[in-house]
Parts: sequence; C-alpha cells; structure tokens
Amino acid sequence: MTTQNSSTQQITLAKGLNLGLRKALEAGAIDFITKPQLRHAIRSDEFAMHLRVRVETAAESKSVHAAKRPAKRPVKGMVGTTPVTKSESDVFHAGIVAIVGSAGSPACVAHIIGLLPEGLATPLVIAIHMPRGFTRSFAEHLARVSGRNVGEARTGEVVSHNRVYVAPGGHHLETRSGSAGEICFELAATGPDDYYTPSANRLLASIAETYGSTALGVVLTGMGDDGLAGAREIKAGAGKILIESRESAAIWGMPRVVSEAGLADAELNQEALANAISQYCKLM
Repeated sequence: MTTQNSSTQQITLAKGLNLGLRKALEAGAIDFITKPQLRHAIRSDEFAMHLRVRVETAAESKSVHAAKRPAKRPVKGMVGTTPVTKSESDVFHAGIVAIVGSAGSPACVAHIIGLLPEGLATPLVIAIHMPRGFTRSFAEHLARVSGRNVGEARTGEVVSHNRVYVAPGGHHLETRSGSAGEICFELAATGPDDYYTPSANRLLASIAETYGSTALGVVLTGMGDDGLAGAREIKAGAGKILIESRESAAIWGMPRVVSEAGLADAELNQEALANAISQYCKLM
C-alpha cells in the first residue's frame, strides 16, 4: 500500500512538473534549472554557479520572447554572420541534422524548428542538456509550435524521414547501423563522471560514423565545450558544422569553442540557421 501510494505520488509530481515546464515554454521561457533533492546541495558552489549563469542568461537574452513570435518560414537569401551560398547547398545534402546546445537552447530550438519548411523530409535529432522527466514536455512543446511529428527517441527505433527526435533527459543518444543496413537509435545510461547529459559529443560523433559526409551538426547557445569533439569527428568525415552566431547566442560558449577550433562552416543567427538547414535538407 505504501509502495503504491509512493508511485502514485511520483507520477502526480512528474505530471505537475511537465505541466509547469510546458506552460513556462509557451510563455517564452528560455531555460530552466531543477532544484536539487538534497537541501545541502542548494548551497553548493556548483548549483550557485549554474543558477547565476542561467539568471544572467535570461536577463541578457536576445530571444526571450522567441516562443511567442508567429512562426515565419525562411526567406530566401537570409544571411547571418557568414551566409550559406547557393553553390554550397547544391553540393552538400544532409542525411540527418543533429542540433545540440545547453543554456538558452530550448527557446532557440523552438524558434528554428518553427521556421523550417513544412515539407522537410530529412530527420532532425535534438540533444539539449536537460534532466530526466522534462524532455517529453519539451518534445510536446516543439510539436505544438511547429506542427511537426516530434517525440523522444527510443532504443532500437529506426531513424525515419519527416521526424524530429529529442534525446531523453538522463540518457545519452547515439545512432547505430542495424543488421539490415538501417540506422537506429541507441540510448546509453549516464555514468557518475558524465557532466553533460545528454552528451552533444556522443550524438555528433555517432552521426559522423553512421552518416559520414552527409552528417550536419548544428551547435547552439550553451556553456562549456560539449560538442567540440563531436564536431571534430563530423568534419573529419567530410560532414558540415553550423554554429549560432555571437550576436544571436544567449551564451556563446559551445559555439565559440567550435569556431576557435576552425571547425565551423558557417556562423549564423537563428533565422539564418533555419534557412541554411532548409537549403541543405531534402523536401518531400
């Protein structure tokens, strides 16, 4: 009886948290942070640092109302810091697009996905540093604001066209080649030493392995250097890397390290990123 009541309370709590996140995202929230379970953890230096950075990001963000904007389709010729030329899009055709980010990325992703053309066939995979229990609501939010088929990726699920997949919180997401030549998703549990979850590096490195020269990685706003090693793998396999521009990003951390390593094919604002993705991808 006690176990049943405990399980019911956990389910109710999870529903409440997801409802709160959904409402926050729809109201234009750019990010969130979960409260530590242990009281002493709230007073830790690590938690204080993460909280301070997110509050500062929210205060300085250029895209705080992105989720409220009406979704506009990309305009031909839209440019960012470094535009994608027509000749480049004629040569490179993406087999998959992996979008990765951290602090400030939830609203950024919603804005970009909402700008993509309706007939986009190329699969999109999103890995943002989010905890377990929140990515389902995030996927539902993306589906509502974009009208697309969005869901959390599952182990063994075949990567399909005209789908948007979200890496589940608390897991790492990778792509793997199946026995029949299909490409499937694989979830991996996080370890005690994993600082970034879901890992941008692991997702980007896996699409470099499975998609080779047709892999397209997009690195958005966020702290740290997660995504750098994965971007290097994509470039080594002749794929392409796009990064969010300094002017557009709430935190130019993850994109900056990729830029400084000379791995970025283009540095673009959010609207231009959507335009570049649509140019590189197949339409139905």
